[in-house]
Amino acid sequence: MPPVAVFDMLGTFFSFERVQQKFAQVFHLPPSLVTFWFTQSVRDFMAFSTAGAYVPLKQVLCSSLTRVLRMHGVEVESYTTLQIDQVLDQFSQLTCHPDAGDCVSALTARGWRVFALTNGSEDNTLSALERAGLIQDFYAVLSTDSISKAKPDPATYDLVKQHVDAGDDLWFVSAHAWDIVGARQAGFKTVFVTTVEKEYMDVHERQPTEVVDSLLAASQLMISGYQGSRRSAEP
Repeated sequence: MPPVAVFDMLGTFFSFERVQQKFAQVFHLPPSLVTFWFTQSVRDFMAFSTAGAYVPLKQVLCSSLTRVLRMHGVEVESYTTLQIDQVLDQFSQLTCHPDAGDCVSALTARGWRVFALTNGSEDNTLSALERAGLIQDFYAVLSTDSISKAKPDPATYDLVKQHVDAGDDLWFVSAHAWDIVGARQAGFKTVFVTTVEKEYMDVHERQPTEVVDSLLAASQLMISGYQGSRRSAEP
């Protein structure tokens, strides 16, 4: 069977640029605080899941925004619900990183099956891929909402394995170290993209298979690695 490339979506395949721009425009705070907001939300999202009290990430993001604003000295009451909703709505309008299209096209042109595995909602992910004109390139779009568990729970990576055969060449691409750890534990080869966290901490025992600085570089590396492994397997 053709090899499989699985992409995390939030921050890896999709950019937070629109959210950052609106956040800075409305609250007059550094756009980099969006990363802090997202990271805090993911932390709580994972904690709820681990505790057996799953809440979709979208709801956690909405609930945690005012907390983050208060943590940075913002008088939340001075902003209208409409202004806050304008920022939250940007998570429903995410765009892909500039090289995302070329990345996926390089894979599908060589017969790879491409999956999305996201902690975000299926609807928002499908809509973003449709706006980008890439939805036809994805074999499946899978959300952890479907099993009420957050990545990196092992069961979330099994969502992909339900669509592939045992022994298939499985690659997982993410810009988040915790996601790479989960995928490695689940048996995937992994590619860590340094666009968000910049470096992979050496404290993690499960190091990524490869480290790259862009999505396009990730696709090129996976293609090269797969072709090399096939040549090695030839008698």
